[in-house]
Amino acid sequence: FAVLLVVVIVVFYYFLSSSSQVNNGCGKIADEYDRYLCYQEVAVSMKDAGVCKSIVENPYWKDSCFSFVASVRGEWKLCDKVQDKSIKQACLSDVISVTNNSKLCDKLDQFNREHTPRCLSCWPDCPLID
Repeated sequence: FAVLLVVVIVVFYYFLSSSSQVNNGCGKIADEYDRYLCYQEVAVSMKDAGVCKSIVENPYWKDSCFSFVASVRGEWKLCDKVQDKSIKQACLSDVISVTNNSKLCDKLDQFNREHTPRCLSCWPDCPLID
């Protein structure tokens, strides 16, 4: 039991310290674009949308970060964090493609429905979101 407790404490400490180190590491990069790429890479590799909140220089970059994480996680609700309409539509389209979930097609505008293969196969009779 004591060994298990030590392992749990070490793992917990590792996750706390690694998240902090990543944010501090990216935050120390002087060039804004390189810093954004660092945050985005960390967010996508860790599948952690919270890292995207660290991108403050450019709302487009922050939206792109949320969109990439939504795609790799297959979670359409992360697309709601995207402010830019075209990036939000691309986010939803990517999640539909990744998850093969045609129930999301009703969230797309006509142009994006027509350019999302999964929606073309069922529109206008796609099942609706619960």
